[in-house]
Amino acid sequence: MNGRKCRNKSLSLLLAALLLLSSCGARTENTAQSEPEPAPPAVTGPDAGSEQGAEPEPEQAEEEPGEPEAPDLAAEEETEKMENEDWKKLYEAEDAKLTSNDVLTSGASGTSGKKYVGKFESSSSKAEFTVTVPEEGLYDLFIASIGIWGEKVAKLSVNGKEQGEFTVKSGSTPSEVEMQVYLNAGENTVAVLPSWTWFALDYIRLDKPSEDRLAAALEFDRELSNPNAGESAKKLWAFLTENYGNHVLVGQVSDRLSDPEMPAIKKATGTYPAIMGFDFMDYSPSRRAHGTKPDAVDNALEWVNGQKGIVTFHWHWNVPEPYLIDQGQGKLESGQDWWSGFYQTAVDASKFDLRKIMNGEDPEGYDLLMRDIDAIAEQLKRLKDAGIPVLWRPLHEASGGWFWWGAYGPEACKKLYITLYDRLTNEYGLDNLIWVWNSEGADWFPGEEYVDIVSSDIYGNADHGSMQAKYYELAEEMKSLGTMKLIALSETDGMPDIDNIAREQAWWSYIVIWRGMDMVSKTSDEQLKKMYSDERVLTLEDVPGLD
Repeated sequence: MNGRKCRNKSLSLLLAALLLLSSCGARTENTAQSEPEPAPPAVTGPDAGSEQGAEPEPEQAEEEPGEPEAPDLAAEEETEKMENEDWKKLYEAEDAKLTSNDVLTSGASGTSGKKYVGKFESSSSKAEFTVTVPEEGLYDLFIASIGIWGEKVAKLSVNGKEQGEFTVKSGSTPSEVEMQVYLNAGENTVAVLPSWTWFALDYIRLDKPSEDRLAAALEFDRELSNPNAGESAKKLWAFLTENYGNHVLVGQVSDRLSDPEMPAIKKATGTYPAIMGFDFMDYSPSRRAHGTKPDAVDNALEWVNGQKGIVTFHWHWNVPEPYLIDQGQGKLESGQDWWSGFYQTAVDASKFDLRKIMNGEDPEGYDLLMRDIDAIAEQLKRLKDAGIPVLWRPLHEASGGWFWWGAYGPEACKKLYITLYDRLTNEYGLDNLIWVWNSEGADWFPGEEYVDIVSSDIYGNADHGSMQAKYYELAEEMKSLGTMKLIALSETDGMPDIDNIAREQAWWSYIVIWRGMDMVSKTSDEQLKKMYSDERVLTLEDVPGLD
């Protein structure tokens, strides 16, 4: 480490009108979970300069489904008794401040207080609670809710600061989600907002912490998944593990060092981030067939050789050519062009089915996927030969379903991931890889033996919150699976504030801002300076020699 810094993270009745109006819900506009569309490719030929469509939000069908059977919430569910009875800790949603006409209060049996709040239909919907606690510190927060027409996602804000997202489970009765929040002595505001709309909120309740959740998160697997990991991967792993829980590395996705993002950061802070992110997208054979000229590995080599920084790679994997809708037939619908081939919208579903490929029913498709993997293995080998370790994040955001590798469900995706792991690790001997899993939900996790780091991509962090809700949701997910991994924030826009991170104990291993000046500019120069100069934040100057 650099010597200049001392371094040590809601019924028996749902109103028929409510349910008839409800569909599967949609993400609110300002909280799309996936990263913005990568830039159009540089190509030779007539497609040069074509624009890509914006990344589709993960909306579900909005047609009215016909008269459904309402979820049965009549079963009496007694409110769990809390350990401390000397201060009020349960707050009914019907007593909250409701700030939008789209938030309705309805009577119903089977819930706490016999009422609930629904339906959180628009992005302006919000239920805001004023809660009182005896002293400053961390508290367990339990949120009782139910997803209407399936599992949904909601956001939590405390005292005006974004805390991240949590899952609203579907079912016949409300279920609790446990989180942990930092509250001031006296009054605080706790708000629940929609990220994915259409859910019902029963209550929130507070209690004193029942366990040290950070201590549990820090009991992570110390060994890399690859027992034959090379020295460069081991050195990077040692650097990450020794700083986990008290320091955060910062990173930035950019095509090259000379692009606007990195110079803007350098100008504002006097240094560069510790990590630079790159994309194997244009190395996909179906893109190269259209004339792309990839240079990401060259740029990564320049970053490491010239600046001695850390590299992370992801892969917007264009589906193989025979499965593209775009076969040169002329005008297409938005999102169907060849350069959008990593999206399911561009895939010919009459021909491509990842389940069949991974079950052996489409051997030609399997061979094509292996061909693509081999093309990326060649590039990863260049980095290995140069002694460069890679934070390798393949098949990212699979559970969102917008990319083809996640559009066919978790089982097919996990099989593909394991195949990818085996081919790169055992057939190609790529011992310079640290494997980063980037999909949410225990049913998507491929297995602890194939993963070194778990990560989340979160957008809409305008207030620089710590995103601790998602951090501890991932930790609880790992705990439920009988393991624990390092946890990273692999994509975001607004940089979390280090004071929020430390106070709320959301010690992400590293935080990477997505590409584009529109992303960098969401964090003011003043905020960048604060982050980059803080002793708890690791930048380029703190990266040790990894070769």
